[in-house]
Amino acid sequence: MKRDGFIASSILYSFFLVFITLFIALIINYIHNQVLINTLDEASWEMLLGINNTKISDLEVGEHIKFAMQPGQQIMNENATWTVAYIEENGDDLTYYFLSDLTAQNLDVYYKLTTDRIIKWHPITIDVYNDLQSQNAYNAAVLYPGVTVTVPTTSIMEKVRAQDLSGNVFDAIYGVDGDYIVYVDNDTAAYTKDRYYEVRTYRFDQTNQSILNSYCNGTFNGDIASYNANNTFGYMNVVRESVKNEKYVDYCSYASPVAYTHSASDNVVDYDENATEGDLVVTTYTSLYTLRLMASVTVNRNDTDTYLAGGKGTSLDPYLLTNGVKQ
Repeated sequence: MKRDGFIASSILYSFFLVFITLFIALIINYIHNQVLINTLDEASWEMLLGINNTKISDLEVGEHIKFAMQPGQQIMNENATWTVAYIEENGDDLTYYFLSDLTAQNLDVYYKLTTDRIIKWHPITIDVYNDLQSQNAYNAAVLYPGVTVTVPTTSIMEKVRAQDLSGNVFDAIYGVDGDYIVYVDNDTAAYTKDRYYEVRTYRFDQTNQSILNSYCNGTFNGDIASYNANNTFGYMNVVRESVKNEKYVDYCSYASPVAYTHSASDNVVDYDENATEGDLVVTTYTSLYTLRLMASVTVNRNDTDTYLAGGKGTSLDPYLLTNGVKQ
């Protein structure tokens, strides 16, 4: 009986040890989970605080943003994405310049132009754009006060290219899939001041110096792109080929101020192009050209009501600027 009693006591003791072990394991697991939850809660809270506390003055070149528009406005696409292209600093005052994608300008606008008697639909042309500008229609369409909307100007585009930025940031600014209009607002190269030119985007499978000089008015030494005298604001995008580990130019954006000839045999354009100098200045009354828009706004680092409403600043999740009031 004593032997049986010892065995029974051993079994009970073993169960007790197992119970204690499991109990301790459960307690440790619970404490660990609580620590993880608290860490996640703290990280989430800090993320929310970061989003809620992000101001216009926190934006950096290459980040993306959307502008909320006034209800009912017919001029611009509220879902368009804009990229911070240049920041001009003057003490605590910062002037931000944003370049839109190619969808920001609605192709048709329902508006009463100065020559109209009633509101009606107009296909967008440079003439229509200028009429809308004369009525302050673009600036009034943006919900946030103080934003100025124009088409890109050569003076700003020159400053954009002159920045010391990484290739990825430059690509975020220039990498729109199409052509667009720029306005010559300064004396630069062979361009005619106060006229509009079309920035054309050329994409390459392979390049040589002859092609780059013809289409981009620039050169590439295998590492760095350089620009000739008549190319003051165009851009050549340099990328690295992953297999051979060699750099090359995969596209360029350029508005030629001088006559040119492009052959379809170059495998860059679909048909032969022979542009005279008279062809280069854009006709303002046609709707065949795309208007890429440029927005600018000046803020002070210490200003209130310059807060962004959300987003992360990426192309897929851009910041949103509404009325600037903290959410």
